[in-house]
Amino acid sequence: MNRLIVKSLLVLLCVFNCYAMSDGEDKDLYQIEIIFFEHNEPQRFVAEQWPQFVGKLDTRQAVMPTEPATQKQLLNDAAVSIKKSKTQRYIQQISWTQPLVDYVRSTPIHLQAGNNNEEIEGVLSIKPARNIYNVNVDLIFKANNQEFRLTRDIKVKKNEIFYLDHPVFGAMVVLSPCS
Repeated sequence: MNRLIVKSLLVLLCVFNCYAMSDGEDKDLYQIEIIFFEHNEPQRFVAEQWPQFVGKLDTRQAVMPTEPATQKQLLNDAAVSIKKSKTQRYIQQISWTQPLVDYVRSTPIHLQAGNNNEEIEGVLSIKPARNIYNVNVDLIFKANNQEFRLTRDIKVKKNEIFYLDHPVFGAMVVLSPCS
């Protein structure tokens, strides 16, 4: 009986050691895309009251996206539609590739978009969990000497376009596995 326990422990130790040597991470590469746009309705600034101070973004651990997208971008058609729209102003489309590990929150990505990268600033992080991706988005939009904040924790499926809406601006996000 003791030999069986010792052998079982040795097998578990070997499995754990192999897992530890591989960092325990099975990284998959994903393409992340986001489009930013502004709503053009004239009443958008007066329709609702917003706090004067929206706070500061926590960008201390965030990194700029460095790996360019390698696949066809799924939001290209949406970008064309927004550019043609009379009620929305296209700001920018950003896409990059990033490794993701199941059940581990990704390194936060620091986003900047718009005129001189000063209209929108944000942080986006992703935590994959099976077929659902928990995405944390924190965006600040600057317009007419005002700042507007959009903070969301959303659940997204792969290749599914998710729309983030605010009365003044919006964004569309999609995650797709790289093939």
